[in-house]
Amino acid sequence: MAQQQAAVCTQVHPPTAVSQCAAAWLTRQGSGSGSAGCHPDLVVLRSNQLEVYAVRAVGSTAPDAAPATPAPAAAPSSAGGAAEGAVSLELLTSCQLFGVAESLAVLRGRGPGQRDALLLTFRDAKLSVLHWDAARHELAPSSLHYFEGDASLKAGRTLFPYPPLAVTDPAGRCAAVLFFRHQLAVLPAVDSELLALGITGTEEELLGLPGAEAAAGAAARGATSRGAAPVGGPSAGAAQGGTAGAASGGAAASGPAATGAAAVGNSYVDNLGKAGIKEVRDAVFLHGYNEPVLVLLHEAEPTWAGNLRQKKDTCVLTALSLNLTRKHHPKIWGAAQLPSDAYRLSAAPFGGVLVLCQHLVLYYRQGMQSGVALHPSVLPPAAPPPPLLFDPTAMAEAGGPGPVAAQYAQQHAMDVHPETVPAAVQFCDTSMAAELKATGDGASVCWLSADHALLCLRSGQLLQLALLQQAAGGGARKVAVARAGAAPQPSCCCSLGGSSNGSGTAGRGQPPALLFFGSAAGDSLLVRASPAVAAADATPAAAGAKLPADAMDSSMPTSKRLRLESFEAAVDAAEHDPSRQGGAAGGAEGDAAQDGAAVAAGPAGGGSDSEDEEALIYGTALLAPTADAPVAAQQQLLRYQLKVLDSLANIGPVRDFALADASTGAGGGSEAPPCLVACSGEGKGGSLTVLRRSVVPDVITEVPLPGLLGAWAVHYRPSGASAAAAEEEDADGYHAYLLLSFPGATKVLTTGEELREVTEMVEFAVDTPTLVAGSVCCGRRIVQAFPQGVRLLDGEESVQDVWASELPASSSGGGGGGASRSIVAADVRDPYVLLLLSDGSAALLEADATSCRLAVAEAPALQPGEEQGQITACCLYSDSCGWMQRQAAPAEGSGSGMYCGMCRAGGAFQLYSLPSWQLAFACDSLGQGPTVLASSSAGGKAAAAAAGELQQQGGQEQQAWRLQRLHCFEGLGEEAPYSGMFVAGQHPHWLVASRGGLVAHPHFLPPPAGSAPGAQVLACGAAGFTPFHNVNCPHGYIVATSGARSGIQISQLPARTRLDAPWPRQRVAVKGTPLRVAHYAEADLFAMLASRQVPFKAFMPEEEEPGEPQASYSYALAEATARARGTMQGHEVRLVWPAGGWQAVWSHQLLPGERALSVAAVRLTDQTTGATVPLLAVGAALPAGEDYPCGGRLLLFEVVRSGSGSSEGQPSWTGRLIYTREFKGPVTAVAGLEGYLLLASGNRIETCSVASTTITSTADDGTVTATTSWKVQRSAFYDGPMLLTSLNVVKNFVLLGDVQHSVQFVRYKDEGRQLSLLSKDFNRSEIAASQFLINGSSLHLAAGDLGGTLRLLSYLPSHPESWKGQRLVAWGSFHLGDPATAMQRLRMHAAGAQDRTARQAVLLSTAAGALQMAAPLALPAAAQLEVPAALAALRALQRELALLLPQAAGLNPAAFRRRYAAIAPGGHGGRCFSKPLPLEQQGVLDGDILRQYLLLPRTQQEGTAEAAGLERRQLLELLQGLWRAGGTLL
Repeated sequence: MAQQQAAVCTQVHPPTAVSQCAAAWLTRQGSGSGSAGCHPDLVVLRSNQLEVYAVRAVGSTAPDAAPATPAPAAAPSSAGGAAEGAVSLELLTSCQLFGVAESLAVLRGRGPGQRDALLLTFRDAKLSVLHWDAARHELAPSSLHYFEGDASLKAGRTLFPYPPLAVTDPAGRCAAVLFFRHQLAVLPAVDSELLALGITGTEEELLGLPGAEAAAGAAARGATSRGAAPVGGPSAGAAQGGTAGAASGGAAASGPAATGAAAVGNSYVDNLGKAGIKEVRDAVFLHGYNEPVLVLLHEAEPTWAGNLRQKKDTCVLTALSLNLTRKHHPKIWGAAQLPSDAYRLSAAPFGGVLVLCQHLVLYYRQGMQSGVALHPSVLPPAAPPPPLLFDPTAMAEAGGPGPVAAQYAQQHAMDVHPETVPAAVQFCDTSMAAELKATGDGASVCWLSADHALLCLRSGQLLQLALLQQAAGGGARKVAVARAGAAPQPSCCCSLGGSSNGSGTAGRGQPPALLFFGSAAGDSLLVRASPAVAAADATPAAAGAKLPADAMDSSMPTSKRLRLESFEAAVDAAEHDPSRQGGAAGGAEGDAAQDGAAVAAGPAGGGSDSEDEEALIYGTALLAPTADAPVAAQQQLLRYQLKVLDSLANIGPVRDFALADASTGAGGGSEAPPCLVACSGEGKGGSLTVLRRSVVPDVITEVPLPGLLGAWAVHYRPSGASAAAAEEEDADGYHAYLLLSFPGATKVLTTGEELREVTEMVEFAVDTPTLVAGSVCCGRRIVQAFPQGVRLLDGEESVQDVWASELPASSSGGGGGGASRSIVAADVRDPYVLLLLSDGSAALLEADATSCRLAVAEAPALQPGEEQGQITACCLYSDSCGWMQRQAAPAEGSGSGMYCGMCRAGGAFQLYSLPSWQLAFACDSLGQGPTVLASSSAGGKAAAAAAGELQQQGGQEQQAWRLQRLHCFEGLGEEAPYSGMFVAGQHPHWLVASRGGLVAHPHFLPPPAGSAPGAQVLACGAAGFTPFHNVNCPHGYIVATSGARSGIQISQLPARTRLDAPWPRQRVAVKGTPLRVAHYAEADLFAMLASRQVPFKAFMPEEEEPGEPQASYSYALAEATARARGTMQGHEVRLVWPAGGWQAVWSHQLLPGERALSVAAVRLTDQTTGATVPLLAVGAALPAGEDYPCGGRLLLFEVVRSGSGSSEGQPSWTGRLIYTREFKGPVTAVAGLEGYLLLASGNRIETCSVASTTITSTADDGTVTATTSWKVQRSAFYDGPMLLTSLNVVKNFVLLGDVQHSVQFVRYKDEGRQLSLLSKDFNRSEIAASQFLINGSSLHLAAGDLGGTLRLLSYLPSHPESWKGQRLVAWGSFHLGDPATAMQRLRMHAAGAQDRTARQAVLLSTAAGALQMAAPLALPAAAQLEVPAALAALRALQRELALLLPQAAGLNPAAFRRRYAAIAPGGHGGRCFSKPLPLEQQGVLDGDILRQYLLLPRTQQEGTAEAAGLERRQLLELLQGLWRAGGTLL
């Protein structure tokens, strides 16, 4: 029955496309200095993933918090000074949101030392206010606001195209949320009313008012420098706005100057529609006002592109002053007749606002306006084009009205009608329009200084904007523009320094700025922008020069003139105030190859206690006017030099992907796991991204060695070399010896040109197993630890033995001693050797650098404790990256960077600093899973937990000695050296260090020959690991395998593969936009459809008979426009060969104007010979404008070997077009169906048979030539509803997805060659992708719509709700957030050794770069559960976890997964005519919630399991079995 069907949907790869970003002082207080090494945190939104990064100087060990006393700004030099340091991004926290964040805003802290807060909005009208919780090291909600409860706010509408928008005041006085077209929710900061009354912190304490920590007079973001003490949550509990409840605050402040984070109070909603403000597109708060001033961009009267001659300037700019006390919002100024394509606002730091349009950039300030044109299409023509007249004589000569209209379109294709020119062009600078020819839609602005900004276009082009002061005076500004480079297509941008508040105009003395460019179509970049020297022919102007007061226009009102003078004085004072100037931002070249730049600026201005209403509104009392400044002759556009410092990888947007089971050039051979090849990127940044779930080694050689326990490669340098020389040589030197451990013996090999065994010729301990081996004394000595003791060797000669029986005995006397005591485990870190003894104690040996001898270092911590018991595990930790030193309190000192960690039987864990044995961290219950690693000293601050080198040896206490499971590696790999840990065992993993954290990747071990699928995880494992640097294996490693394939594998990391990502990835440049990809298994090739800019080619001529005038006009206009540009979009088919270095070995260009839509590798039956022929089928469309029906074309290619061969001498491949045929509709999908070709053309699917005809001919010289021609014959068809978007085949069953009418289930019968409908979904849904979900003999249907919902259905004729099989029965609906772009079936592992059920999961991709997997419920035998009982238990567990665990941003997972019921039909939600499934009947389980159970402490796991009705052991077996079964990509 449908109630017993179950599937688990899990996000297996997080989204990577950056949608929004912001700079905020979240984890520490901001510093007004903005000096080097002190930058705000970077907040990045990737769809439903929220990440916070810290900007670190490479190699810096500075604490996380800013210094208590702000450091003075570094004096910049001509060469950049301190700005040349390397800077990178370090990940502080990452959380998955159960909702797609629509907008991101930062509420600035106002008081001294107050941190910022984050505002996130979610559809339809929800807001979460987050702050940094230092105690838990995560973002916690301080208040939640819900504005959807009042239905009257929607005014009867159900669809709102614009999502809720959050904006904040630059001075941190309030925030605002725009939703439902024209509803404005205002959220005052909790201390806004107190600051407005001028109450200081001391007065607040006397009055007993809340928020006593807030400081008075901090009206600007950078006006007050911030302290350095770590802080916790908000200063006061934030009450909720709307109809929501307030969330709890954070931890208490830990310093006297700490005031917590900014927070908002009770909100109120204002209906802007009553004031005539509707259809609000964007909003922003202005700088420099004593009251918050909100500028709204709204459309007074709607229009469209075809109506511009009647209505063109329909947008309006309105500035509202927000009186938070009276809740009154008067209009203070505005501007009308803005272009209808205006879409975005950006507040200038010194006042005013930029308005972005498609081809214009406008600047508005009270009483003034200016702008610049970016494209000549907005310029008025010299003369209007003549009207189109249909003269009978001309029509007779041309052949009718259609040709006349076509000739007119070709003559006037690039002409602009004067009635469509925006009125704003009159005051715009048009001198650069013809040179730039830039399109500004979808752009974003980043401020470099108070008057210089960077405009990031959607095409990737960067334009520099400057608001230059005009010599005429009056505060007038001219907008100047120039090219500034290019970057991956930016979706957002923000500034991270050097000037933290952006005050002051740009000058040559200005420090460099750190910028971040977020991209949804390429890698995101961290860029440094340094002011460049002005051009030689330009007259230099004094940086920051201002006009005197008497030069201003005397006709201006007195209040306005005073306000402008005061603001210019404030800017000038900010430039000369060291506490406000920004320092230098460091940086070095990253691995990204594109240029990038931009900087955001903060607010400027100050508070005022004046009660004058004009001063409060217009900000005339910002600062007292100063003396006249020198007049600049002519202010010039300051240019910037851009340099990439770091990058964040992105695989989105993923348009399509293919799975391949065979080898794909990664060096894994035929035993390699399947790989995923995705179409990523756009334009010149497009690429094929090769993803694997595991690290597939490039095996150089493999040597079988039965019984192998471990391997260690050690360095050795002669004792005659100096220590410094030895360190230098060891950095690039090769390993000298390789030790192989066996039960009861050790083998020693020398590593030269070849491995040679020298066991009988060396003085190593060879008659006992080796526990660990390493080098000490800078490589001059070798240490070998074995159960009986430790041996120190000088090359091949033994120089010292330290026996276990001679080590200091345990003070407790338990566990045996004397001769019976042995070494259980050991660890080596130069100059220390740590030993774990069988009596529960530990011993530390230290090598003397002078005598090169080992000495015993005694410490009480090495003995068993009375309360916590014996030592069960211990290790040495070398803090090479300075992470622990950054977390340590200043009083503790930096130490040597070496630490000793120990676990005890009672669950305690201690971390000691060596050699002082000072306790750095302690935890009494490590088994409960602490999430934060904090300093043990009082007043220390919390930091992110990092998995160190602690060896957790579970279940091995009874062994005489232990195998080493955690192995460190540093600098592994030639192209991009990596560091981290290798975890040996039955399921080996790589823990790769990346951005301050660890990224886990499974290590692939090929299964034994002849083993059943899925049995490799039980038959073999990794017993040991060691880095191996050799002449034949540079920067490689050795894995000691166990089980059926016991031996050593000498390997290297896969070439051109990045491991610092969620999945190991390899990128193959396409130099175009990849559209579709398919795997051609017969030749191990990938067929790819791509588009790129190509030289113009003439379009296909129209039909012989003249068409309608409108149709001919549109078609000729499109061709003439492309001809004028000189380029056009061309589509092509490529064959990519993995074995040939992922190069395109063949390509075929489609017709001009033709669009490639689908590609598939099909195996068709030749009706003439009966042979199976592998072919490549490509479907295309021939769009000819909206006035002509869209045609289609089918192309069949044969893939054959090329005669020329590759550069390595291997035969290459090529394609040959063997057949083409046109169809009346676009060929949107192709597939193979039991030897026939199945294609979707428009709303029809057709089956076609192929037949070949071979004709032989004999030449005069006797040469026989055979020519084969192919013919495709239609055999069956089925008419679908409207337009088919997807086509999937399993055996003789076909699944159809329609653009409007959901899915249909069709069966093909060979008898009579019929396609008949079995069942369909009667609901309306816009299907983007579909696929089959297979669970044994059950066949289920999965469909993803454009609203981001995954629906699971089944064909159950016996079900009462199926209407005797006519209707597909839905048994699960699951909202993903982003629509699926492609779906593929993925074979699953067997749930156990006795499981013979064949299962196939559905793997789907999204445009944001995420991968989701919907897998049928596979129950391991160890769980001892049936499907109904397991499903009920997992539902109960999911419900308990959703209630028990605090979710990120306070979101409700259950409401998010059921959001499909709230999406309007116009928003791609579709129409559901059946009753939604209740929660107890939902067959789709949320794997993202279920896997949180594995991260809970043991006590919570037991309590949650009891609430779910199962034992903890059963739940662990069940959940771990689910993940293992879905790990086919391993």
